[in-house]
Amino acid sequence: MTRVLFLSLVCAVLLPSCIIVNETDSDTTSIVGTPSDSPQYPMSDTTVYPADGDMVALLPSGWFLIDVEELVSSDVFAVATNSDYSLSIVFARVRHDDELDRAFESEGVQGLARLSMMRREQRTVERLKRVGQFERVEYGVRQFGRYAFTTDDGATVTHVAVFRSLLNNVYEIALVQHPETGRVLPTEQTQQELFQSLLSTLVY
Repeated sequence: MTRVLFLSLVCAVLLPSCIIVNETDSDTTSIVGTPSDSPQYPMSDTTVYPADGDMVALLPSGWFLIDVEELVSSDVFAVATNSDYSLSIVFARVRHDDELDRAFESEGVQGLARLSMMRREQRTVERLKRVGQFERVEYGVRQFGRYAFTTDDGATVTHVAVFRSLLNNVYEIALVQHPETGRVLPTEQTQQELFQSLLSTLVY
């Protein structure tokens, strides 16, 4: 699969352009306990960071970065993929506005996650459905708002984490499945371990 085709698939999942409000699930939230800080998935020494340098993430072992310049939203500062392009991780900075501040002041990282899902619904032509609840995940003093959604009744699921750095910048990280590549997707357990490991080793 070519890099351009792969990036077009990423954009189709995360960056649709038309606006329509779709169905949402129950508004209930859950607080999850602090997971182990030890990564369950092997991580590499390859780092990802934005221009401000106020967060640093490690890529999973065997993953590599793709040049995304001029191909995706300017909010996206990095896209990584595994070796067979069946999964990608999209790193984006969320543009600051008053609504973002109010969401964080009201509910912390869970409010950021809720707002992220609402905005995603408002800019997609597909029928989004949240999978599970909004969660707050803690790794020491670091907190992430997490949620997952599907556009195909659960056949594929995108996992999203949102957080705010010490410089008050808000970032969003999404683990995206790509069954359209024809590759066999890693198991759900492997994907959960991968996402947990990414967040537990992230520094901000």
